[in-house]
Amino acid sequence: MGSDDDKELMEAPPKGTFAVMFIYGAIALALWLFFYFGIFLSRGPVN
Repeated sequence: MGSDDDKELMEAPPKGTFAVMFIYGAIALALWLFFYFGIFLSRGPVN
């Protein structure tokens, strides 16, 4: 690898990190929706 390859590699965005962040965000959103609609709303209003 030359210095041009190193510079190009260091300037590239971290694609794997963005993919992991997206996956964890989607999991967190799915869990929040499950808790909100599946647990809280299914129990009805507070008396």
